[in-house]
Amino acid sequence: MPTIRLINWLEKHARAVKFSAAPLLVLLVAGVYLLVYDTGGIKYVYSHSMYLPIVLAGMVYGSKGGIVMGVLGGITLGPFMPIDLQTGEAQETINWLYRTGFFILIGFLGGVFSDLVFSQLQHVNWLLRHDEHTGRPNRFALLERLSADNLGEQTPAK
Repeated sequence: MPTIRLINWLEKHARAVKFSAAPLLVLLVAGVYLLVYDTGGIKYVYSHSMYLPIVLAGMVYGSKGGIVMGVLGGITLGPFMPIDLQTGEAQETINWLYRTGFFILIGFLGGVFSDLVFSQLQHVNWLLRHDEHTGRPNRFALLERLSADNLGEQTPAK
């Protein structure tokens, strides 16, 4: 039941979650940029930290959000980030374009999988409250509605 409560909470507060996630994601991208720059450039493994905001954006905003964050991450670690800060060696264009394409792919796939999981959880939530063959509310839905009515809560009519 905790998963169902979480899904219901996310459905009710989806707009607030999306609104509050945007500044957090921008801060994560900026943090990754600073980490990569402070550790000496793109040649070290720290650039892989960019996957965190990309996958999170895909989870919160879906495939389009993952794509946008992939582009942002690719540009952030792209043409202005040197391979080695000490020597000032610049990246080749193909290097950061390939990385950007990979970031976009990961963001897209993260969003698609997140959308699929959320869709399946909504379906399970519906099945919990309805007969699969007739589509009519079941006993659990009736008890839930009666409990909500006794508490004075508003329940959506379906």
